[in-house]
Amino acid sequence: MQGEPNYEMKGMMADQPPPPGFVDAPPAEYAPGPHQPLYPQPQTVIVAPQPVVMTREGDQVPDNLVIAIISIFFCCILGIVATLKANNAKNLKNQPGGLEQAKRDSAAAKKWAIAAIITGSVILFLTIFFTFILPLILAGVFASQTV
Repeated sequence: MQGEPNYEMKGMMADQPPPPGFVDAPPAEYAPGPHQPLYPQPQTVIVAPQPVVMTREGDQVPDNLVIAIISIFFCCILGIVATLKANNAKNLKNQPGGLEQAKRDSAAAKKWAIAAIITGSVILFLTIFFTFILPLILAGVFASQTV
């Protein structure tokens, strides 16, 4: 049709005319002037160097916090002790003069975490054994004796 404007909108409102006051071009004050470039020019970027903390390779102390938190699920008492030791090691390794104590606490946290995991695993195994396996074994022994 000749009298109808050509609307090239996509989506759900493609068959509807634009709202009143809609214009296709920006206002004249936004158009580039005679001495302005058509495309924006690149801006100046200032790069500021960031401070860097230098540490020696031997100063790295693992805090063992992850294994300590995991060990809480195996044996909560020993896991809490391991978590406290690991947190103490994490706090001490950034303090001046606390590196040696952080190493000791880190090693202690690892030992407590391993002890918690082993203790919890043994308790879980014994619980499963005495709750499910031993009754089945005893039921089989008594069943064979009664026949």
